[in-house]
Amino acid sequence: MDAAGNIYVADIGVNIIWKVSTSGVITNLAGNGPAGSADGQGLAASFKYPSDLVVDASGNVFVADLGNRKIRKITPGGLVSTFAGSDTAYNYDGPGLSSLFMVPRGITIDAAGNLYVADYEKIRKITPGAVVTTIAGVSPGGYADGPVGTARFNNPKGIAIDAAGNIYIGDKTRVRKIGTDGFVITLAGTGDYGFADGPGSIAKFDTAEGIVVDGSGALFIADKLNLRIRKIVF
Repeated sequence: MDAAGNIYVADIGVNIIWKVSTSGVITNLAGNGPAGSADGQGLAASFKYPSDLVVDASGNVFVADLGNRKIRKITPGGLVSTFAGSDTAYNYDGPGLSSLFMVPRGITIDAAGNLYVADYEKIRKITPGAVVTTIAGVSPGGYADGPVGTARFNNPKGIAIDAAGNIYIGDKTRVRKIGTDGFVITLAGTGDYGFADGPGSIAKFDTAEGIVVDGSGALFIADKLNLRIRKIVF
């Protein structure tokens, strides 16, 4: 959602970015339906399985374009450009179009305009100047808490950031946190697929994907295969 209350939707099934105005009017902001990777204005642009998006303070929409392995930028006027990444599947840090992504599934943004991307086994950061770095996770993926340089992730999708800079990740059967202290911990989930409410150490998820943090610090998780919205309070 942008500052004015308009809602934006990454429609992975038809490769379109929709805009829903505050009065409920739905328009096609960008993308023409068929999968592609063309930059350009509005319907002249194309996406390939856009999986998530976020809006900055200026109204620019940044899209995790999963199939193209790119982060795309859409201006408020509908102009689409490639912000970072290229067609090659690989983890490579660097500026803008020279950086490479594997499977960019989730994206969020902090107050300073830095983007954070859940990218297969790693969590990547993109500055407003489009410089990409890896901030957590190593290959091969899996599960390991600990310092960001040794922690492991299992193809996460959901990602959110709070006002203090802590990052929260929906990582299949677990909800993880990257603290400002540089450590990754598991907040909830046993690692077994299933459903169970309760304290974090016994709770179960079945593909925790979307995640958002509210103003009080509570987390809301889209628990995909359990068909539920879950809440974590601290």
